[in-house]
Amino acid sequence: AVALTKLGPDYRWVTTLAGRGTLRDGVLDGDLLVFGRGDPTVSDSVRGDAMLPLREIADSLYLAGVRRIRGRLVVGANVFPGPTVGFGWSWDDLGDPDGAAVDELEFNDGFAQLHVLAAPREGAPPSVTSTPAAHYPPVDVVAHTVSQGDTAALRADPLRAVMDTARQTFRVQGAIAAGDSAVLAIPFADPDRAYLAALGEALEDRGIAVDGHDTDTSAAVDSLARLQSPPLGEILPALLKPSQNQMAELLLRTIGLTQTGVGRADSAARVERDQLKAWGASPDGFVLRDGSGMARYDYLSPETVVRVLDAMKDKQLIIADGH
Repeated sequence: AVALTKLGPDYRWVTTLAGRGTLRDGVLDGDLLVFGRGDPTVSDSVRGDAMLPLREIADSLYLAGVRRIRGRLVVGANVFPGPTVGFGWSWDDLGDPDGAAVDELEFNDGFAQLHVLAAPREGAPPSVTSTPAAHYPPVDVVAHTVSQGDTAALRADPLRAVMDTARQTFRVQGAIAAGDSAVLAIPFADPDRAYLAALGEALEDRGIAVDGHDTDTSAAVDSLARLQSPPLGEILPALLKPSQNQMAELLLRTIGLTQTGVGRADSAARVERDQLKAWGASPDGFVLRDGSGMARYDYLSPETVVRVLDAMKDKQLIIADGH
């Protein structure tokens, strides 16, 4: 409700890509900077395939004449400073997609899926592929295949993905029955890194090589491409009914960034508090800490909820069936 009031249903997130260095004969002699502002729609849940908007970026760069990038893919600006998880989130939620981190660059709601297929013979490791990006995150497979009837092994060593925080990799371990398959959903430890890795994959698929060399950071920056999200009014159904936490968190930080210049949850919460009071809510009728309600420190009185619903009705801010 606050976002629709402050941003409007036509608000769109814009991601800008710029080259740091000269572009000559198809070669960018420098880094490619990605200036994100929290676009939550680079995801399977909104686009059907999170790689589609990144392929659109790759197509735009190709049309701009880019064939090789000598430098690296780099975050252009830290517009969402501070922690990448919400205040008061429980530690045991952080290993699930529901508790995935958020930042100015967000890929697929902050998580990947590992598709595990048992080997045809016992003792052999299963095959593991990832989506939506085919090559991220890096995965080590130490799992093994057991016979279909070996319930003891399956119970004693269940199939799971374990994150190696220091190496930013995942390890698939445990047992899987012959002829079986499984899907493991794993959150990214670093949202920016995941986005840039997926973008790099889209660029390579389009025929744009990324060398990854250190380059002159003082070189001039020129805009090369931009990606625009669908309007806020169209994407809210993907947030509300599925209760998509990361989209809610990104929307909260977007409120802070656009209204105060600081993309932090506490900055946005001040905007929310002022708006709730303007709608007639009592100052002691709410406590706001994050955007998704994952924190155990969020409280709303029934009267506050009614005040918000009344305001939405009066201002015709009801979003139903995508309208």
